[in-house]
Amino acid sequence: MSTCDGEVKRGLVAARDALRSESSVTPFDVYRAIDLGPGGCARAPARQAKRAVRDRGDFAAYRAWIGRMSKQFTIVG
Repeated sequence: MSTCDGEVKRGLVAARDALRSESSVTPFDVYRAIDLGPGGCARAPARQAKRAVRDRGDFAAYRAWIGRMSKQFTIVG
C-alpha cells in the first residue's frame, strides 16, 4: 500500500531525473544566445572603466563617483 505523499515524491523524482537527462543547456548558453545589440555609451570595457575616466582627464566626474561610492560604506574604527 502506497501513500499519496510517496507517490507525489516518486513522481517529482522521476520528473527531475527526466529534466536532468534531457536538458544539457547551461545558464551561460542561454546568456550567449541573447542578442545584446551594439552596446551603449560606454567609453571603455567595464573592467577598465575607472582607469578610462582617470586617463580621459575627467577628474571631476571621477571624484564625484568616488564620493558617491564612499557614502555607501561606513568605516568603523
